[in-house]
Amino acid sequence: MGSRNGHAPVFLWYALNLKGHCGFKKEVQKCLHNAHYLKERLKEAGVSVMINELSNIVKINTFIDELLKMLSFIFRDGCNHPPCVASDIGKEN
Repeated sequence: MGSRNGHAPVFLWYALNLKGHCGFKKEVQKCLHNAHYLKERLKEAGVSVMINELSNIVKINTFIDELLKMLSFIFRDGCNHPPCVASDIGKEN
């Protein structure tokens, strides 16, 4: 679901009617517990992570850093654009 799609209120209504307020609250608490558990296990493994205390989203910082290192070879001489293949193989090819 997203923050801008019309399905979110329908699913919320359905969950509240199906599980009731207490059941829905229990599910939210379980999601928050799982997110914090994941954060702690990843930290123990040496992975840099962040989490908002009231969120169930765990941000993995290490992945972003590694991705940037991996992609940095694409940009040559401090340019802000990828290399042109034509300059490597010649314009006539």
